[in-house]
Amino acid sequence: MTQNEMPRGRGWLVGQQTIILLSIGLLVFPLHILIDTKIGWISYTLFCLAWYTQIRHYQNGFCVPSNRWILPFEHTNWGPKLLSKNWEICSIKWRNGPIAKHTEILGLEIHGTSRGIDKFIAIHFHGIEGWLNDPFTKQMETNEIHNFLSNPPILSDGKLWPKRFLQIIADFESE
Repeated sequence: MTQNEMPRGRGWLVGQQTIILLSIGLLVFPLHILIDTKIGWISYTLFCLAWYTQIRHYQNGFCVPSNRWILPFEHTNWGPKLLSKNWEICSIKWRNGPIAKHTEILGLEIHGTSRGIDKFIAIHFHGIEGWLNDPFTKQMETNEIHNFLSNPPILSDGKLWPKRFLQIIADFESE
């Protein structure tokens, strides 16, 4: 369910270790019929290890919060002059989807997105598992991404948030 709600990046839903262990287990499994029933315990052990590695794969994917950071953006201004260094343009024209990627950090991307008539620019970071991770969280395993994001990737102030996306808080109105 989580995968269907998140933009997909690199990585596999099923871990590579899991695939290897399952493959070996499937190859060994028929041998317990042909040679000796005790060999079935080897395939059973491999299947259990595959299950364990897949659970660890999911845990690693969920240990960093999922989030993307968006900023209202005037899409007619999009172009190479707006990007800071170490960014490569994927799309010259504005579009929903990836429009730039970082040249040094694999999985760090800038996406165009929209909601109705409003356009936004979004920072995406797809971790090793391919899931969308929050690039600004302290739970990231490396500070490399924090060093690059200490300077804004887009050399633009953006726009004001449309009023329909701002929640009015009654406590502030009464003061």
